[in-house]
This record gives sequence, C-alpha cells and structure tokens, in this order.
Amino acid sequence: MADLIRESAGDKQVGAASTPDFSDNIAASKNDVKQYSAKDNVAAALTVKLNGFPTVEVGQALDSGVAAIEAKFATSPEDKAIFSGFDKLAKRTGGKPLDDSQKWQIEHMSADQKEMFRFTMGELNNLADGKGTPADYMTNNLKNAARLAEANGRKPDSWNIFQPTPGELYRDYVGLVFSEHSLGFKRDLGRSLAGGGLNHAGSALEDTYHRLIAGKAGQGFNSNVTDISPNNSVTHHHREVLLVAYNSGKFVADKATRYLDDPAQNPGDVRSGYFTAMVGSALAAGKLKPSEAAGMTAWAYNKHDGAQPPWGSSGAAGKFVDTDDYKIDVWLKAYRAAGK
Repeated sequence: MADLIRESAGDKQVGAASTPDFSDNIAASKNDVKQYSAKDNVAAALTVKLNGFPTVEVGQALDSGVAAIEAKFATSPEDKAIFSGFDKLAKRTGGKPLDDSQKWQIEHMSADQKEMFRFTMGELNNLADGKGTPADYMTNNLKNAARLAEANGRKPDSWNIFQPTPGELYRDYVGLVFSEHSLGFKRDLGRSLAGGGLNHAGSALEDTYHRLIAGKAGQGFNSNVTDISPNNSVTHHHREVLLVAYNSGKFVADKATRYLDDPAQNPGDVRSGYFTAMVGSALAAGKLKPSEAAGMTAWAYNKHDGAQPPWGSSGAAGKFVDTDDYKIDVWLKAYRAAGK
C-alpha cells in the first residue's frame, strides 16, 4: 500500500507507520446495493461502496463469474437431445418422461455411455415401429456394447491402470441399458451386495422395453432361455447375473440364480442364469473378449438354423439345469466349431 492513505472527504493523511482503523469508514447501506430481479441480472448491478474511497464496481466481474457458473451447469445440447428423444419415446409407448435424478445421471455419464444410451433408444424405436423381435433387440445391444468396449477399453500393452478394461466396459454398458427398475430398498440393497444393483437412468430403457414386449417377450429366442411368463424379459435377468458373475464370481452368481428360480418351475431362467454366470466370470478372468461374450450369448439365446448350442434348438426338458453343464471351455469350443 502507498505510504499515505488519502481520505477523499477530508484529505486527511495517515502515516504509513500508523495502524488506521477502517471499521468506521466501511458502510453498506441499502442504497449502495440495488435490488434487481433475476431477469434484470443482479450481478450486473451490484455495487459496493467504501465511505471516503472511490466506488468499486464489481458487476462486470460478477457477470463473467455467473456466466461461467451457468455454462458449467447448463444442460448441453447433446443431453437435451437425449431427454427430448426419450420423452417422445415414452409418450408413444405409454411411459413416463425421465425424472430429474435420471437426467442428472445422464448428464454425468461419459461420452461412450451416452452413445450406448442413444443406441438403445434407437433400438426401442425400432421395436415400437414393428422392426425386429425382442431377441434382435437384445442381440443388437450386446454387439454394440462389445463394439464400444473394445474401442474404448484399455489395450493389452497399455500401462494406464486407471483406464477400464474392455471387459469392465462391456459389463457397464450392458448394466446400463438392461437394468430392472428399483425393487425397493431391501431388495435393491441385496442386488448391490451380490454384485449387481440398480442403474436408475438405464431402468427407463428397460421399462420401455417391458411395455413393448408385453405378451411376446420370448419372440426370437431359443425356448431354453425364455421365462415361463410371456411378459418377463430375458434382458434384465441376463444383465443382473452378468454383473454378479463379473463382480463376485461364478459361485455367487450360480447361488443367486438358484435362489431366484426353481429349475422345475422356471427352467428357462435357471439355464439363462447359469449360462450368464459362466460367461460373466470368463469375461472377468480374460478368457473371453466382449465380442465373444456377445456373440456366444446371441448364438446360445436366439433361434437360428445354424449349428446349435449344447442345449439344442428348443426346450431341453429337465436338462441343462445344473451348474456342471456350464464349463466355459466346452461352450467356447462348440461356439467356435459353429464358425462363430
């Protein structure tokens, strides 16, 4: 500070060595700070006045700060397009628009996760247009998840341990778009503890899928993996077990499968669960690439005229309902032998 501090009112000088008391010189009267509504931009008008000193205008600086904050938290055009696109989809399928927490989650997704979300929205619109079957929808999403995972995942020769592996990304993409909605606090907690869990934003997609496939959930699928109810999707079951198997291992995923379903009552879900436990754990161990996981699942789950999976082309009554029927080397060998 300069040697002398000049008061503009009395031109009084204070020695540099002295310790002036400014408490009486600083005032903030109601007239010094003008009140504006939000639309008048309060930042542009804010003025702080020190009695006896030149007025300090801070409006311009605050304008810049407010603009930066608004830009930081404003919804991007990309996110607005996702919100608008989903709300149109929900309207045409009798669903609800995205809620605020789902929007917040989408805004904080990575670019590749948003790409996966948009792709699945497109597949849902195709279903709504009568294009493809529920099995096509599942297959297309799995293959897109594998494509994104292998494009964005850590390369084998990379030292970047903070970049997710292709297997981790595949798990996350599938976990995003096939997530069942909340089942209540206790059941959601159990899902999470097992290694699965809820993805709230993604559940909007799965709920839309459920509405579109009501009464025809098994269309296009091998009957060995379909639920006894024509309204229950294959996707959400596959997704939940995939996450458990990847995160907690085959043993836990097998136990979860048997806990949820009885082979005598719902053999399709049991076969699907044991198969997915095998695939998810092999993916986590690096025995499968995402493209192989997606391809082998489509080969095993879908109706087709090619070489069949070990359980055959249709309902294998009383068979393939034991964990011993699911050895990754056996299934992978059969998959590759089929020319896949």
